[in-house]
Amino acid sequence: MTEGLADPDTNLPNESHCRLYRRWAEGGLGISITGNVQVDRRYLEAPRNVVLEEGSDLGEFKKWAEAGKAGGCTLLMQISHPGRQCPVSVCSLPIAPSPIGLNLPGMPKTIASRLTKPPREMTKADIEEVIKRFTTTAVLAEQAGFDGVEIHSAHGYLLSQFLSPLTNKRTDEYGGTPENRARLLHSVIKSIRAKVSPSFIVFVKVNSADFQRGGFEEDESLNLIKSLAPLGVDGIEISGGTYENMEALQAVKQSTKDRGAFFLEFAMKCRKLTDIPLMLTGGYNTLKHMESSLESQVDFIGLGRPLCTDVDCPQKLLSGEITELTRHDPRTGYDFVDGPFGPAVGTLWHRAHMQNFAALVPSDNCNPNCWWILNMTMTAVYFWDPMKNRKKTAVCTAILAALVAAAAKLVL
Repeated sequence: MTEGLADPDTNLPNESHCRLYRRWAEGGLGISITGNVQVDRRYLEAPRNVVLEEGSDLGEFKKWAEAGKAGGCTLLMQISHPGRQCPVSVCSLPIAPSPIGLNLPGMPKTIASRLTKPPREMTKADIEEVIKRFTTTAVLAEQAGFDGVEIHSAHGYLLSQFLSPLTNKRTDEYGGTPENRARLLHSVIKSIRAKVSPSFIVFVKVNSADFQRGGFEEDESLNLIKSLAPLGVDGIEISGGTYENMEALQAVKQSTKDRGAFFLEFAMKCRKLTDIPLMLTGGYNTLKHMESSLESQVDFIGLGRPLCTDVDCPQKLLSGEITELTRHDPRTGYDFVDGPFGPAVGTLWHRAHMQNFAALVPSDNCNPNCWWILNMTMTAVYFWDPMKNRKKTAVCTAILAALVAAAAKLVL
């Protein structure tokens, strides 16, 4: 989960990260995985991403690692490159395996085109540099005191873009067949393993599927997971979806509640193909379902959004204080917004909770307004940093409020 807490000028972690991850570590987590740390400051997923690259000041990362490992918690740094999923506020020319632009669901193309730009196709030199940057970030993470890394190859980010035939139309050794499209991910894993110590943990996060017709599908994902065994991977986190179809960010459906988690059936298939420890994240609601999954299907239970509103929920589950997690489905109250932007509202609302905990806001005052979040965060991601230009933000907030009020009258 992206925290959105880094200094926008330096992209370094700070005391906010330390406070948040210390609270999570002390709340009973066995393994804590950071939000996606970018390997290249030229290409960010959002303005306040953390970046760890050659020349970064390791001092702040060492403080973060120490805080996140409080009480014996194992801390992994999730490392990532957004590829084409870069907003124009941080990058006017993203890179990707092929020059295919990003479609933002529910948003008119005229608006979407002003938020993200079509990427340029990567050269082989670009690909080699990406491998080097992932490796450098992993090596620096170990030097800073992190216990390992998780390579983010899901959710439509760069490594995931190479895996998908929808976004990878290359005709060289990095495109075409599933084996070729997996070459970059394999190369990143091999390069990292060759440079870090044997005890340094290497996880990989992969999609079970993209949930897009003609995209990265389940059979390919199963074959990919099978191929990771000889590469020295220590764990696999199963997820799904991309920015264009974020299945994992939808509200929890009744069928998911009955199964106990997203992607559980896929995890059962994976279990037959590999002995690599599996982590399943998303949709877990009850202790009963978690225990059932641990008995036969997965090795780790991943929690995301529940930790944003209750940092102590792991300890409460382990002690028996609670047997069911409280989940939230924030909405603005207007269908014309909640339909196309519902997943974004949910993501930003939970992120605001993380930021409140990092700022030591009392939990009983931790109920951010959905409209304020949607406006402020979308502004920060796609246009400018609202904390740097408060006057401009106040004017735009007023204009947006007026437009929403007018639209609501028309709809109602």
